[in-house]
Amino acid sequence: MLPTLLAISTILADTARPPRAGYWQQEVAYDIVARLDEPSATLAGMERIRYANRSPDTLTTFSLHLHLNAFRPGSRWSAADAREQRKRFGHLQEPDFAFNHVRDVRIMGETVTATYPFAPDSTIVRFDLPRPLAPGEAMMVEMEWDARPSTTPRRQGRKGRHYDFAHWYPKVVVYDKHGWQEKPLEPAGEFYGEFATWRVQLDVADDQVIGSTGVPVCGDPGWERANRGERAVQYGRDVYGRVLGAGCAFPTDFPRTAAPAAGDKRVLWYARDVHNFALSVDPEYRHEGGQWGSTLIHVLYRLVNGGHSVVVIEHDLDLVAEADWVVDLGPEGGREGGRVVASATPEEVVKLGTHTGVALAPVLARAAVA
Repeated sequence: MLPTLLAISTILADTARPPRAGYWQQEVAYDIVARLDEPSATLAGMERIRYANRSPDTLTTFSLHLHLNAFRPGSRWSAADAREQRKRFGHLQEPDFAFNHVRDVRIMGETVTATYPFAPDSTIVRFDLPRPLAPGEAMMVEMEWDARPSTTPRRQGRKGRHYDFAHWYPKVVVYDKHGWQEKPLEPAGEFYGEFATWRVQLDVADDQVIGSTGVPVCGDPGWERANRGERAVQYGRDVYGRVLGAGCAFPTDFPRTAAPAAGDKRVLWYARDVHNFALSVDPEYRHEGGQWGSTLIHVLYRLVNGGHSVVVIEHDLDLVAEADWVVDLGPEGGREGGRVVASATPEEVVKLGTHTGVALAPVLARAAVA
C-alpha cells in the first residue's frame, strides 16, 4: 500500500549567484511534453535537452539516467535488496514493475544508438556523440520516452489513480572534473544531479490534482477545487517573470503538440535552478496554501480525511496528547521493554498509570485549561 503522501510545492524567488572564479558547471535546460495515460499507468512524451559544455574538456559521449529502471528485476537496486534479504522489486512481474524507455534519440540532429554500460542494469544509458563537443559549445538532444512507476513504492509508485514520480524523465548525468558520473541507481544513490531549467507541458485527466516542482504558469492543477484552506489559492505565476509566449503556451521554440485529448487538461510548469523535477497526482488530494515572506507554500494531502490511518512513532508528549489512539510499549527500556502495556486513548493511558501515562498527565491537564 502506498504511504500517505505530503506533497509540498514551494515557489521561491530567483536567488542564483554568479559562480566563483575557477568553478564550472554544465548548463542544462529541459523542454518536456508529457501525458499520463491512466489505463496503462504510463507517462510518455517527448524531451529536448539543451546542453552547454562549460567544462575545459572536449566531450565525445553523453549519458542519461533512467532511474525508474531500478525498480524492476535485473537492476543493481534489486541486487542490493537481495543481498540484504529484502523483497521489493526483484520479484515483480508485468504489469507491476517500473520502466523507463528512450526511443528515436537524436543528438546534434543525428540519430544515435543507445548502449547500456552496466547491463543488465539499465539505469544508465550512454551515446557516442556524432562529433566532439568542444568547451563553450552547446548541443541539442531530442528523444521520445515513456515511464511507468511500480506498484511497490520507493521514490515512485502507483496505486489506483495515485501516481508518484520522483523519477520519470530521462535525466542528464553529471559531468564534473572527474568525468561522467555514470552511477547505476542503488538505494540512496540518486542525489547528485545538474541544476537546470525546466519547461514542462503536462496533460492529465481533468479531475486530477497535481503537486509538482516549480510554478504552474498556465492551466489548472486542481488546487482550487481541492482547496480546504481559508485563503484563496495563489499561484505565483509571474514569480519567474514572463516565460510564456502568446496565450497559454510556451514560446515558439517549445515543441508544438495537438490540443489535449478529450477528458484531459493541460498544465504548463516552469522551474529554474533546481536539481530535479518531481510530480505527484491524485484526484483525492486536498490543498491548503500559505506564505512565508515572499515564498508561497502549497500543501497537498490525503490523510485521515480519505479514510486512512496515520501511524507515528513519537516521544514528543504534545504530539502524543493529540493522537486518537496510543500504543504504549514498556514497562521499561532496553531488554526490560518492548511489550504493549497500554493500547487506548491518551486519557485512558493516563488512567492506567504507565510511565507514558504519568508523563502525559500534566500535558493533558494543561491542554484542558487552555
